[in-house]
Amino acid sequence: MIEKVSLEIANYWTSSDLLTESNNKCGTLVAFDWVDDYLTEINTNIDLDTPELENFKFNIFVDFLKKNNFTFVLGLRNISFEDNPSEEWTGKLRESLKVEEIDYDEYVIDQWPAKIPKFDVPDNIFILRYSYDEYCQVDNLASNQYLFEEVMEESEWKSYYKDIVSIEKNRVIVLCSDIENLVLNEKYIKSYFKEFDSTETEHLYNPYLKKSISKRYIECVGDRTTFSVQHMQNALNSLEYDTSEFSLLDVGCGTGNISKDKSIKRFKKYTGIDPSEEFIDYANRYNKNSNFYKGSVENLPFEDNSFDFIISTDTWFYIKSVNVAAQEISRVLKNNSNFIIFTRNPSLMLNWSQIGRIISESDSEMKVHSIIKAPGFSICDLGEHYFSKLSLDDLIGSFENANLRIMKLEKYEYGRIMIHGKKEYEKIS
Repeated sequence: MIEKVSLEIANYWTSSDLLTESNNKCGTLVAFDWVDDYLTEINTNIDLDTPELENFKFNIFVDFLKKNNFTFVLGLRNISFEDNPSEEWTGKLRESLKVEEIDYDEYVIDQWPAKIPKFDVPDNIFILRYSYDEYCQVDNLASNQYLFEEVMEESEWKSYYKDIVSIEKNRVIVLCSDIENLVLNEKYIKSYFKEFDSTETEHLYNPYLKKSISKRYIECVGDRTTFSVQHMQNALNSLEYDTSEFSLLDVGCGTGNISKDKSIKRFKKYTGIDPSEEFIDYANRYNKNSNFYKGSVENLPFEDNSFDFIISTDTWFYIKSVNVAAQEISRVLKNNSNFIIFTRNPSLMLNWSQIGRIISESDSEMKVHSIIKAPGFSICDLGEHYFSKLSLDDLIGSFENANLRIMKLEKYEYGRIMIHGKKEYEKIS
C-alpha cells in the first residue's frame, strides 16, 4: 500500500510542477519514510549503501533506460559526500548497466553554494542526480518539514500524513523524473541514529547527531563563514598577547572550517571536537592540517590540563547539562588559561526565531521543532529536539562553580552573547 501511495504522490508532484529540475532528462531518488501507515517525511540526497543495495530494483531502472533509448547515465554527486553513493552501490549499478551496454560516468558538484550546472546533453543521456538541487521544489520539501506538512495538508493525501518521530521507518525509494516516476525498491526498514541507543535518540538535544540533519547543514553552508564564526574570528584576532605557543581546543567545531582562518594560525596547534560523525568526517577531509575528534563536551577524551586556550561557537545551547560541560572545560584547560564561548542568551530562549513551535515543556526543558534560516543561506530543518531551560545567571553560575571566572560578557545581535573567561588556580567561593 505505501509503495502505491508513494508513487501516486510523486506523480502528483510531476503534474503540479513541483518536480522541477535544472536539467531535462533528469531524475533523483526520493525516499518516502513511513511509520504505522503514515508518511512522516521525505528525503533527497539519500543514503545509498548496503541496505539500499539489498532492496534496490536495478533491473527496473535498466528497463526504464532501455524503453526510453538511453545509452548513457551521468551521475551527479556532491563533492562533500564522496562516499555516497557508496562504491558498493555504484559498482552494482555499473554492473547492471554494462549487461545492457549502457555506459555510466559521474560529474562532481562543488561545495555549496555551487549550483547544479545546466548540461547540453544529447538525447541518449539520462542524468541521475544524487546531489541537492535548490531549483527542485521536491528538494525544498525534503529540507523544510513545515513546507512539506503544508503541501501534504492541502493535498488529497493529507490523511496519510502524520509527523511521527521514530528511530525506525519503512522506506520506499522512488525515482522521480520528468519522464516517468518509478518505485525502485520494496519497502525496507531504515534505522536512524545507529550510533546511539533508543533512550538517547528519543531525548535528543543536539539535532546534528541525526545524520540527515548534519548532511543537509553541510550542503546548505559548505565552507562559508557564518556570522557566529566571524565574530569568534574577530575576537581571536583582537587578542593582544602572543598565542604562538598555545594549544587551542575548539569545542563543537562542526565542519572545522574555522581552522583555515588566520585567527587560528596564530596558535601553535588546533584541535577540534564535535559529536557529529558527519561533521568530523567532513572536517578531516577538507582541513588536512588540523586534528579532529568525535566526542562530546560532557565527556572530553583529553587529559587534565591539556590546552592553553578553548573556544566554542554556537554549541552551548545544544548541551543537556551546562554544569557537566563547564566542569569538563575546566578539567582540560590549563590553570590561568583563557576561554571564549559564543552562544545564545538562554534568558531570551522564547525569542529565538529558530524555534518553530514548542511541542511540550517542563520546568527543566522544552521539546521543540526548530529550523534555521540565516540571510544568504538555505533553510535547514532541524526537526524535533530538546533545549534545557536556563537563565543567563544559571549559565554564568555553571562556569563559576567549575572554577572558571567570567572576565567579560558581550551582547550581540540575534540574542547571542560572547563570554570571555579564565580558569582560576583556586575554586571561587
